[in-house]
Amino acid sequence: MKKVTVVVFVALLLTTVLQAQTDTTAKASSACGMLAPPRIYFAPGEVHLSRSDSLALDTLLCFMREYPTLTVGIYCYAEADEIRGGDSATRTALAILRAEIAKSYLVSSGFAASRLSIRNMTSRPPLPPKGIPPLSGRRLEFYLMNARQK
Repeated sequence: MKKVTVVVFVALLLTTVLQAQTDTTAKASSACGMLAPPRIYFAPGEVHLSRSDSLALDTLLCFMREYPTLTVGIYCYAEADEIRGGDSATRTALAILRAEIAKSYLVSSGFAASRLSIRNMTSRPPLPPKGIPPLSGRRLEFYLMNARQK
């Protein structure tokens, strides 16, 4: 009878410890309300951040303050047809300008520029999974990375 009591006690203790760790992790990841890194979409030819874009970046800032060893990759896209007569260089410049504006917002809010990197993805539009409509090519995507991935 003693062995059964000890096994049950250990199982309950282990369950309690694991639940406490799960609760702590959930609180840390949701303390800022961020479930996934943001995506910012733009109207054709536009570069300005909207109020909702700023709020999304503020949420990212909050999350990144909780995890100071992570860096953020800003992947920028521009569509071929969003600038009349725009060639590849023009699209690239537009995509990078959008990323630089987001980066400036983050840095001006106290985020270290050394934890940010920009990658032009204009020449590599992503292929959506089968049955999913393609994303707008006028966007920024934010990826969380370890310092070594930068």
